[in-house]
Amino acid sequence: MKAGSGNPRDVWVPYLVGGFYLLAGLLCWFFPMVIAHKLVPRTKFDNVLRLPAQQALVVACVVLGLLIIAFKALAPVMGYLSVCALWIGSGQPVSTMDAGRHIDGVIGFAQLALGLFLVVKAQVVARHLLSDPQGHISSRHGTS
Repeated sequence: MKAGSGNPRDVWVPYLVGGFYLLAGLLCWFFPMVIAHKLVPRTKFDNVLRLPAQQALVVACVVLGLLIIAFKALAPVMGYLSVCALWIGSGQPVSTMDAGRHIDGVIGFAQLALGLFLVVKAQVVARHLLSDPQGHISSRHGTS
């Protein structure tokens, strides 16, 4: 349509689309907090949430491992496996692929292994990170 075609409905289309985007943005902004307040009751500022460091570190290790798997490892691993499948499907041995593709696959599998290690062995990692091999716990907190 030409600009200025005289149809009054055409004037509101950009505003309607912008309004939909604004509504979607507001929904994405407020939705997580609405769900969080339904699951966890609101607290006052003087309330103290006590969470043992060991448990918090275990959760952090699991979340970090899942993030590594999801955002770093899956794409290279799936890309490498799909290229290998195409290569084998065309009748060529995988050993004839470029070295760069193999290196990308090895890096992807190493990231996958790291992510899986953090998820599966989160308690061991947390225990190791919280342990003090020299026994200077009191000096770490500034007391003697």
